[in-house]
Amino acid sequence: MIFGNCPVARIILEIRTLYICCQVLLACDDPRADQIIEKTYNLVQEYAAKIQSEDFRESFLNNVPWHRGIREMWEAEQENKKIT
Repeated sequence: MIFGNCPVARIILEIRTLYICCQVLLACDDPRADQIIEKTYNLVQEYAAKIQSEDFRESFLNNVPWHRGIREMWEAEQENKKIT
């Protein structure tokens, strides 16, 4: 395995993979997109909550493109729920 026993690298790869899945589901207008976005967003938040350093947590949430992308998808879904 490329990342061996590096838990941070595994987490980042896992979330990136889920982010790509979310993009594909949205592009295909798949009804499962909402559920996967919600679960992925919650997973990112769960991992972020375990980071003790506020600066590192902020970086984890905002400087990693797919973490930021997940949040943006989730926010868009929340906005869509308000409209409907």
